[in-house]
Amino acid sequence: MRAIAYYRTRPCDPIASKRLISEQRSAVALWVASHKDHEVIAEHTEHENGCSERPALKAAIQECREKDVCLLIASTEAIGHGEPFYPRILSVPFIKPPWPRRASGYIKPTAKNAPEGFSLFFDNHAEGYESDIYLCNGSDGTIANITARLVGATAVLDDLSPTATANDSRLLVTSTETRCMESLQPGHMGLLSGYNAIFDGDFLLICDLIYRVGDGSEAKARTIVDKGYNGRGFVRFGHPKNAKAIVDTTRTADCTTHLPSFQQDSPC
Repeated sequence: MRAIAYYRTRPCDPIASKRLISEQRSAVALWVASHKDHEVIAEHTEHENGCSERPALKAAIQECREKDVCLLIASTEAIGHGEPFYPRILSVPFIKPPWPRRASGYIKPTAKNAPEGFSLFFDNHAEGYESDIYLCNGSDGTIANITARLVGATAVLDDLSPTATANDSRLLVTSTETRCMESLQPGHMGLLSGYNAIFDGDFLLICDLIYRVGDGSEAKARTIVDKGYNGRGFVRFGHPKNAKAIVDTTRTADCTTHLPSFQQDSPC
């Protein structure tokens, strides 16, 4: 199979662009290496500027038509504080290599329209049911000594009382994991874990956050992602009304309530 590669950059985010263009080229190289009968015969690079026009994409599609080849979209991920690319292409066949599997703690700029305060961001890379879960710092200060505990559990969120304990028969813990980061600057987000909407969507996802603010004092927050979540967008830490304004299918528990505490599964 012959293909034409389509790369994306964002000049107003040069650091993020440099990082992502390197990842895009690596992804394309791995794709070619893993398919012996595939080759990239040309490439086009888009310089995104916030407009809907994509001249490089139009040129790539036109060349694909002329040469009867496939379009290889190197990445659909948001660049820096930009927006993801959602391809809506019917005129030529296109494929996309798997996105890079990054280690926990990977830091990148917050996605566009990040809410104030702290939130979980489910980044599905403009794809299907698999997402990366990021801790997003939408505050105006750096936080440090961060511990995030992610707990999967079977229960109905409406059935849990504020005084529920870990021994509550309606709550069965199915998975736990702990992620730590030294610090997270404002306007950035750090990778915590992954989320599969088909499998993980059958369970509650409880996230307990412990961190230190600028004066060294410790703070805590909690959010609960309800069953059936589609794995896209932001979920705030805080009161339910805040989360519903962002994602209607997600509800959160106020961080002042006394929901079950969970044993940390591994030290940071």
